[in-house]
Amino acid sequence: MTNYFEVLGLPESLVIDDEALKERFHEISARVHPDAGGEDATRFQLANEAFNILRQPSRRLLHLLALHGFSEQTTQPPANLIDLFFETNVTLTSADDLTRRFDSASNALQKALLTNDLMQCEENLSRTLQTLTLLETQNLEKLPNAPQDWPAIAKIAHTLSYLAKWKTEIAQRQTRLAEKTFGAL
Repeated sequence: MTNYFEVLGLPESLVIDDEALKERFHEISARVHPDAGGEDATRFQLANEAFNILRQPSRRLLHLLALHGFSEQTTQPPANLIDLFFETNVTLTSADDLTRRFDSASNALQKALLTNDLMQCEENLSRTLQTLTLLETQNLEKLPNAPQDWPAIAKIAHTLSYLAKWKTEIAQRQTRLAEKTFGAL
């Protein structure tokens, strides 16, 4: 297994300074990127892959766990997120339903009548995103206190993976709703 920490010349760590990671990636990229005179496209691809894994806390933790032979095989949301899982699903489904209603509206008046619903849905998405971001921050704050406690780190990584996935889905819905809202105004 490739050790992405080694690829970027960084020590294995639960927490990485974002600026140090970017700086290290840019240093390596400047040397090996084919467009910058480097002749090692494979090394650049590996550095790019390492950067993308290490910059995302959940992926970095899962990589670190795998390096140390610890892997979690569950696909279920963590127990502490079950209620949030259902709340997030309701919010996402509502956004999808509203988008379909907007797309099936046959004239400008019908679309304009949905504007308030669009804005309320955006508020619900934003509120859910704030909750997810807060939980993500709380879990990240636990990391410095969990050195070498692989089961605890695995739980945090699992939680962060779900939070990141949900945040991405919310951002996608927000983009779709913004397109509808601004098009309707």
